[in-house]
Amino acid sequence: MNNQEKNNYVRQQITEALLRLLQKKELNEISVSELTKEAGVGRVSFYRNYNDLSDILYKHDKILLKQWKATFEKQPDASIQTVFGSLFQHYKDHSDFYMTLYRNGLTASMLETIKAHCELSPELPNAIAYQKAFFAYGLYGWLMEWMERGMQEDAAAINAMLLAQ
Repeated sequence: MNNQEKNNYVRQQITEALLRLLQKKELNEISVSELTKEAGVGRVSFYRNYNDLSDILYKHDKILLKQWKATFEKQPDASIQTVFGSLFQHYKDHSDFYMTLYRNGLTASMLETIKAHCELSPELPNAIAYQKAFFAYGLYGWLMEWMERGMQEDAAAINAMLLAQ
């Protein structure tokens, strides 16, 4: 196993361990020592990869959304008409992760990831920033309400509702 593979393995172990611990405790009740013990890795491995515990969630969400985007863009029918259905299907496919975030009040990482993918930044001209913020926060709000209601609708139904707006 090369260094990159080892590092990926360590990050995966840490992420999975944190998600297991979040089933029993709140994030602020989990220590780095407890997490690394649960993950079976050293504290140095944690600090080499993450700033703090919430950084694990943000980076995992970022990876998942990047994978979704790459897959979506390869689809021959990828368009504005199919993007929402595909995105909501992504959230449903990874509902264990996202519902863990939701139940623990840790969805800020989802918002930050959405804003990053919308390329919302302080350097943008105001009008463009406002448009991107409207989209990012609207999507986030829709996701939060959908999760609150138990993710009842499938991707096609969500896509149809969003397109009707």
